[in-house]
Amino acid sequence: MLRISYSRIFSLVAFVIIPTLPAQGQTKPTVVSTNPANGATGVPASIRSFSVTFSKPMAGSCGASTSGWLGAGAPGSSCQWSADQKTMTVTRGPDPLLLTSGSTVTVTLNPPGYANLMDTEGNPLDTYTFSFTIEGLDKVPANPQKGFSWPYYLVTPQTIKQPAVLLVEPNNSGYPNDDFNFHDAAAKRQVTYKTTYAQDLGCPYLVPVFPRPNTPYTHALDRGTLLTKLPGLERIDLQLLKMIDDARERLAAKGISVDSKVFLWGFSASGQFVSRFVMIHPDRVKAASIGSPGYGPIVPVAQWKGKAVPYHTGIADLQSLTGKAFDLEAFRKVPLQIYIGDMDTNIVPWYDAGIDADVALIEDLFGGGGPEMFWRFAKYEAAYLSVGSSCQFVVFPGLMHNWADWPYTKEFFERNRVAAQPPLAKPNQFTLYFPHVAGGGGWETEIALLNSSEAAPVSGTLQAFSADGGQPLESFAVTLPPGGRKEIVATTFFTQPQSVAYLAFKCDSAFMSGYTRFSQPGYRATLPATTGGRDGWFPKMEQDGWTGVAFVNTETEAASVTLRAVDDNGTELASETLSVPAGKKIVGMVYQIFKTDISKAKYFKFRADRKLLGFTVSASADGQMLDGIPALPEYFRYMWRQK
Repeated sequence: MLRISYSRIFSLVAFVIIPTLPAQGQTKPTVVSTNPANGATGVPASIRSFSVTFSKPMAGSCGASTSGWLGAGAPGSSCQWSADQKTMTVTRGPDPLLLTSGSTVTVTLNPPGYANLMDTEGNPLDTYTFSFTIEGLDKVPANPQKGFSWPYYLVTPQTIKQPAVLLVEPNNSGYPNDDFNFHDAAAKRQVTYKTTYAQDLGCPYLVPVFPRPNTPYTHALDRGTLLTKLPGLERIDLQLLKMIDDARERLAAKGISVDSKVFLWGFSASGQFVSRFVMIHPDRVKAASIGSPGYGPIVPVAQWKGKAVPYHTGIADLQSLTGKAFDLEAFRKVPLQIYIGDMDTNIVPWYDAGIDADVALIEDLFGGGGPEMFWRFAKYEAAYLSVGSSCQFVVFPGLMHNWADWPYTKEFFERNRVAAQPPLAKPNQFTLYFPHVAGGGGWETEIALLNSSEAAPVSGTLQAFSADGGQPLESFAVTLPPGGRKEIVATTFFTQPQSVAYLAFKCDSAFMSGYTRFSQPGYRATLPATTGGRDGWFPKMEQDGWTGVAFVNTETEAASVTLRAVDDNGTELASETLSVPAGKKIVGMVYQIFKTDISKAKYFKFRADRKLLGFTVSASADGQMLDGIPALPEYFRYMWRQK
């Protein structure tokens, strides 16, 4: 049992007096009605609130004892009174989960021993209990005569937005299991969790219940799935089409006419399923949202870089597997939203990614990359754009193997409800920093920006900051074509070059790199652009000359960083803690930073409480050599990308 708004009762229990009779000439309040009504059935699982109307104005204290109301992990409820103090409304917290299908919600007002609810004259309400039953999920049984050997769930929201489109999400249990009940329970959980989104989108929602044996990988619609002869598992892509047709008939019987083309929605294995289903049946898809599709989406090409790309990596043998040719024109008309997080490590090789030949082909054509798989995304995008696909590939910073925020997906489907629309501009989610610009004292600085994407342009804003941070001194819009490079000379590009200390390029792509080269007669050094990090190494201290250290804090709060001097044996010789104000750049010679002798130090390491840009500049005593080294990550997996 979950009690709502009873903390005040518990704290004041010593002062609560429960009269058995009202004062002379007064009557106790009674319940006039409830919504939902007592005994109501078929109440939507998405219900947000219930209300109780009383016969008299109530004192305003709010309370109810409930069971089956909030759902696991849901935030608490809130309570409000109507202006006349006669109606109490209890509302579940923001973004609540669906209530359990077929369950009964019981509400008790003033349970025995409590008198929280009373009228304005102090007369308590007698204990009152009402209940209502949540609708059951509509589970359509298997119907081999109609072409599908497995059941599916179908949810019909109270409000259907027009034009009506069926939202279809393939089931994904996460693991193989020969017990069909395992997959049915997983699909039911999927429906229970996701129906809130279908309600928000105003779309009927279909989830099939396909089993998943050890092989083939049915939930990813892999090659083995198209070839299998296992009873009931033959061509589950065609079975899904039959389920869609059956659902349309059932909805039509309710007076709901839905489009013959569907919204497809999938993530991870079901994202692979969706990407492959679109290749086979583009004529039945209105739009598709594909999140982190396993080790990558299928590509819409038969050959890439001179090599055949068979299903399920490409479409070279699609016709021999399915009996139908790839419909390029229909495919081009399907808006595709394909996304991944830049911290997603669900990469090749993976136990369910495919046979060794698939893995080798993917790494050959699209790259092995680092531990995060988003590095291959630019190459997949190039394959899609090469055939004129209406696609948008998006990398989300900081996202692991998780769904994107619902508003992102909802907006995509809403835009394409009536007719296919071109993709929106990508948001500027990534920032590449150039931590050092030397603009005075005879120094000249050159900055270069490089778009490493093979197919997509990069757009962004280049911002120049002083050492004191704050608002940008200057901002410039920059667009680079695929593979494009832009070189900037600070002394001629900026109007105040002597005031510029560092740069930030805020752009719509992770596939960017660059460098800063600063020089004066006799000196030249280069620093690569960076994304920064909380910890790292400065691998060299100049023994015959000088070494300076710099930190740039690009965040909105001050940072504390501990810098340690270390010898060749790994012995820490000294440490100092520095404060780096928000938005500012600090620089200093290492001999001045440390208060003790560090003459035997060979390198430095640091750790900060927030992300910093760090680098060292060293010069020889004879003035003949100068070098710049950015902060290096702590271990090799981050050599190409710092967190």
